[in-house]
Amino acid sequence: MRPTHPQSISFLHASRVAVVLFLAIALGTSVHAQIDRAVLEGTVADPSGRVISGASIKILAADTGLTAEQKTNSEGYYRFPGLAVGSYSATVASTGFRTTVIENVILEVGQTHTLDIRLPVGAVTERVEVDAPAQLVDRSSAEAGTVIQPDQIADLADNGRDWTTLSMLAPFAQDDGGGDQRTIRFAGRARDDNNFQIDGVDAGGIQEQAQKSTTRLQISEDAIEEYRVDSALYDVEYGTQAGGQINAETKSGTNDYHGTAFGYLRNSYFDARSFLDFDINGNPAIAPFRMGQYGMSLGGPIVKNKTFFFINYEGIRQLQFNGQQMIVPAGVCCANFPAGEPQGITVPYQKYVLDQAQSLGIGPTMCQIMGALPWRASVGTIDGCTPRFVIPDGAFQWQGSTAAPNPLNNQDLLTVGRQTTIHEDTWLVRIDHKISEKTLLYGRAQRDISLWYSPATNPTVPGDNQSVINYPANYMLALQHTFSPALFNEAKLYVNRSPFHNPGGSALPYSVSTNDFVTLNNTSADIEVGSTYGAIDNLTWVHGRHAFKAGLEIRRVRLNQGQTSNNALTFGDDYSLATATLSQIDYIRPVVLSSAAPDFLYAVFSGRKASRRDSTSFSSVFAELRAASNAVLVSFSRSLTFVWNSETHCFVSFSTNVRTVSMKSEIFLINISSSAPEGVLSPSEEVNFAQSIRNCTSAVSSDMAVAMYRIHAVEMPKKRSNATANAAKPMQT
Repeated sequence: MRPTHPQSISFLHASRVAVVLFLAIALGTSVHAQIDRAVLEGTVADPSGRVISGASIKILAADTGLTAEQKTNSEGYYRFPGLAVGSYSATVASTGFRTTVIENVILEVGQTHTLDIRLPVGAVTERVEVDAPAQLVDRSSAEAGTVIQPDQIADLADNGRDWTTLSMLAPFAQDDGGGDQRTIRFAGRARDDNNFQIDGVDAGGIQEQAQKSTTRLQISEDAIEEYRVDSALYDVEYGTQAGGQINAETKSGTNDYHGTAFGYLRNSYFDARSFLDFDINGNPAIAPFRMGQYGMSLGGPIVKNKTFFFINYEGIRQLQFNGQQMIVPAGVCCANFPAGEPQGITVPYQKYVLDQAQSLGIGPTMCQIMGALPWRASVGTIDGCTPRFVIPDGAFQWQGSTAAPNPLNNQDLLTVGRQTTIHEDTWLVRIDHKISEKTLLYGRAQRDISLWYSPATNPTVPGDNQSVINYPANYMLALQHTFSPALFNEAKLYVNRSPFHNPGGSALPYSVSTNDFVTLNNTSADIEVGSTYGAIDNLTWVHGRHAFKAGLEIRRVRLNQGQTSNNALTFGDDYSLATATLSQIDYIRPVVLSSAAPDFLYAVFSGRKASRRDSTSFSSVFAELRAASNAVLVSFSRSLTFVWNSETHCFVSFSTNVRTVSMKSEIFLINISSSAPEGVLSPSEEVNFAQSIRNCTSAVSSDMAVAMYRIHAVEMPKKRSNATANAAKPMQT
């Protein structure tokens, strides 16, 4: 989990300022380059090595024509901070020395490039042109890292064009298998220790460091000039996380118009068949697969040598079918259960379950569950129950045996293809503007729209699907100003957003699980809307041969996170399902309890002891509670908990069996326990309890609503016999 307390974050970066100042003053060494820019520094000397003060140095960006000029100080030292990455030329002139031009000075992201120059003696009108020597060793930093170059981004293959994949080229990089933000880590640190930045500002997920796994693009590789990966021993300026530091520098426009366009296509026509790939009739077939990935970029001048633009777009469209195998209730004869349970059954398991439900009076409720599971086409309808998903018989394989009946007679193995579709689009716009020789303004807007629609789990029945909707976005505005050759400031404002929605779509509003069949999922939704608002300011002061740097970053991190209803019903095994015997209920419902709730939420109580079903038993009490808008059941195990409205101050009293758990605002939580075996109230307690509930609910205003929170049920008794049905009919209300 990423930190979400602005106070602690502000303290972290305030501390960073003090540390930077202390180290810079105490050690007197050169500070590093900006995270997303580059620095050119060095010393100008004569052939004997004596420094030359007052020498004029002018640098020129080859792509944009932007220039900067300054003179060496009394130590012969010069420093150009805040330079965009790319190729430069440096022209150095001083009286009594030949003018020297150094071409092809390459600056990389996050780099402090040291270029020491020796001027030959001669007339200033004489000109010497040389190529810059390769800088084999970084003299200003001990960082263990690397820069992913433009040619590497363009030429090296990576799966899906994920911009972080090539970070595996960095020292100490380790990949857990996915080759993306969620699997790559560095120098033994955890994956959540990584720090992702674009143009020097936060670009990670909000709820966690990496973006969600369904975010394949976030930013197009064609929009990245290069990026730097520091695995260890990096400067304190990075801060926030102790793992790898990954920073991408986006492209900007130049004095010439440049553009790209590309497209990649994949098709199942060229694929081999998986062992699980069958068509709807159960015949071997190659699962359909279609994918298109395409994009474009364009950059150029708005005003030459002054204002530039760059735009980029990339999209993915993918359709894929994957074969899944799952166990569903059998639709062929005949059902079978272990010894001690009913024997000699002459109907298929599906029919046995629905017949039992009819005898218990819960046919419509059980039809919802059984009808949500796939049926053989040959089954048709059972007791008026019509299935929602009918699949040809050829896709089913009966797991039982007519010669040696066993509990596997209740199971069909279904092989079916499930569809996954992906729509993702990412775009970026960047503007660079030179306000004056000393001031540069640039800004960038980037957004990714990722939409996934896929099966909720693997395996899962048709109709159980989930959508993953993710809209990561990043906006940044930066201003650089050179006050003097010795004083430089950079300020940034940014917004980083990562809205994530994960709604489930299912045939049922509640999940149903057993140990024997595939799980039916519910319609719960996971929602995370995270935002980071930040401000950065870095000040660099050069004195003699020393550079001092102080910085401040303030972040406001917000995360709105929650989950909607998450209702789950658990049956122990196939016989529990056949007899409608629940073993556990997990019920989270953000609405008032109403008649739309499943009947069997209350039936677990009424079915505990058949002899106690009378006009004052739990079944009738809960029927009244169900109609009352002021009181709802919260949880139970071997004790019972109710929610009451405080206006009536109603308490149910069973001497020491009642205690107050907590009181919040206008809601009382009352815990009612029993010393009776299995947590069941005695008959006299039931009568008193039921009457107390009636007295309380009748005094409550009907418009008072209380939300449902959670229910947990105890596991039902394990004893089974032919007479079990007379002792436990938990779904009967």
